[in-house]
Amino acid sequence: MARWYEPTENAKRDWAEWVAERPPDVRKVAKQFPPWILYRMGSTGRRVTLRGFDKGDTICARVVVDERFNCILFGREVFGVDPADLQECELPEPGELVGSPETGAYVIDSVGDADTPWRMTRVDK
Repeated sequence: MARWYEPTENAKRDWAEWVAERPPDVRKVAKQFPPWILYRMGSTGRRVTLRGFDKGDTICARVVVDERFNCILFGREVFGVDPADLQECELPEPGELVGSPETGAYVIDSVGDADTPWRMTRVDK
């Protein structure tokens, strides 16, 4: 499982406390999706990070489609995502193009360690 950031002990505790305060049906889903894990939306193939959960008729995830992990036109937050559509995935591979017109295009140079999980070089200058 790929962590897009390494959570501190405080972050882990805060997440566990937040999950414990949710209604039982939300808690059951939230326990499966730590926010420091990178996910892929099966329906779109985009890598996403978790923003939260919404409860209506069903439990839906809110995710962020970020140019650090995808080559996209613009970053965005997506609502109403079926959690069953989210699968843990790896960070972008070395040589993979990521970015957006807003931020520029980058190529992943290497995948590093937990403190620096990736390095990017700007390719559109």
